Amino acid sequence: MRKFIKFSLVALLVLAAGTGAAIYYFAKVKNYDVADQKVDEIIEKQYSIKLPDGTSLPEGIKKDADGSVWIDKNGHYILENGSTVAPEKWMTENSQLGNSGIASANTLADGGNDPNKKVTVDTIKNRYASTFSNLQGQAENQLGTLVGQAKKEYTQKLANGEKINPAYFYQKYSNAADAVESKTDAAFNTVYNTLKNDLKNNNYSTSHAEPFKTSYENVKAQQRNELMKKVTGR
Repeated sequence: MRKFIKFSLVALLVLAAGTGAAIYYFAKVKNYDVADQKVDEIIEKQYSIKLPDGTSLPEGIKKDADGSVWIDKNGHYILENGSTVAPEKWMTENSQLGNSGIASANTLADGGNDPNKKVTVDTIKNRYASTFSNLQGQAENQLGTLVGQAKKEYTQKLANGEKINPAYFYQKYSNAADAVESKTDAAFNTVYNTLKNDLKNNNYSTSHAEPFKTSYENVKAQQRNELMKKVTGR
């Protein structure tokens, strides 16, 4: 699996603005007024995920023109009426419908016009590759927009002759990056649980999905450790 999140935002700001260890310390012991409508608009933008054809979904779910479904920061489906539905609850309550719809779509995808040809594990997993990739792109776009906003604010403060407080920048944009990470975790879990449900409905062990989760967590841990070394100097 390709990398989902790049934890470079905080390191960029900290290293540009001052001494990492001191910033890290003061940002943790003091709270700053970091409210910013522009930042909120960036981190509150919903993800939309393009699930494989045949995936069972709630009636009235909100979709983009390409069929991608909207999810909120908790990974819940967003309906046209503004309400939300938890994917796991939906899949549990509609297991038979999901089995019929997903198995049929997978069988056709794997076996052409032969409905009796059994779908394979690899076919099921491959059908989610573009979904994970698209989610990665959305996460990177939002983090990129955050970086742009951070640079813009930093540059404006310099141009206005304002005092730069590195700890303020650290706290503000690390919190924002954490919000994007949390939202991406929820979106990942929605796709991941749908993949597991797909495997289960086709009579395969859900353990076949575990490498996706392991890779995702390993990449995040590695990137976070590298970032903290840059920020704290340890």
